[in-house]
Amino acid sequence: MAGSPTVRIEIDAFTEGRRGRLRPWKWLVVPTLVGAAILLMVPTVLGAAPWAPILHWGCERAMLEDERSIFVPEVLGNSPFGGWAWANSSTSGGHWAGSDGAAGGSLLLLNVELYRMHNVTLGGPGSNHRCNARYAAIPLAPSPAALGSTQPFETLPGGSRTDAAEPGAPLPAPASYEAATFHNGLQAPNLPPISTCGRGSASLTVSSVRITVDATFQVQGHAVEVAVVLLFSEHFHYVFPADFGVWSLQNLAAGFGAPGGGYAFSYAGCATSPAAGRK
Repeated sequence: MAGSPTVRIEIDAFTEGRRGRLRPWKWLVVPTLVGAAILLMVPTVLGAAPWAPILHWGCERAMLEDERSIFVPEVLGNSPFGGWAWANSSTSGGHWAGSDGAAGGSLLLLNVELYRMHNVTLGGPGSNHRCNARYAAIPLAPSPAALGSTQPFETLPGGSRTDAAEPGAPLPAPASYEAATFHNGLQAPNLPPISTCGRGSASLTVSSVRITVDATFQVQGHAVEVAVVLLFSEHFHYVFPADFGVWSLQNLAAGFGAPGGGYAFSYAGCATSPAAGRK
């Protein structure tokens, strides 16, 4: 019995020694875990990284601000001076043909909702997609039955040598409806020119998967102009007459946010072309 206290003291000393050796590791584990969590959160906090491992950014609709019916172009087209153009849209009435520099298309009545957008954090790994605009216009189902049919329009008459002066909006909308603004004129050529000087006729085709227009909405009594992306597929075919001239080209269907109306043109004649005397 006299030796029992000594045994207890030895056991306590052994246990205490183990605790003393473990304690520094415990203090290292916590900062390490905290530091790792902070590093994993950096892509989310900064939002600049394309991907985040724990939480990622998303963009969602927050509030419906406005809803209205707007006439938008279901097909847009420019024809080359002296030549011909045909355009077809994925919509039921989207067909247009023009010649000798004329430009136009047809309008479709579309219901469009305007939403205020906001950033949200989403759990789990994923790509960061913050909102790049304060508002988003969401096209709904087309409403061609509102007036019984689509509405043709003309923005340039035949005989136009360039699309640079093409107006940015169609004719006034039928009835009391509003019409979207679009930009289908020539701004800057981005393709090699096409020439038929001393050559036979030529033809070109191009397609687009969207039309981009601007529409005006009302938000708390203030007018707000927002881009509306219309997922209408369009196909264009152009013919240029033989020994007639040189046409500068801009592809209006290239890149997101582009107008989507095929090609825009600017004409310069050959020295001996049939168009040399035309005004």
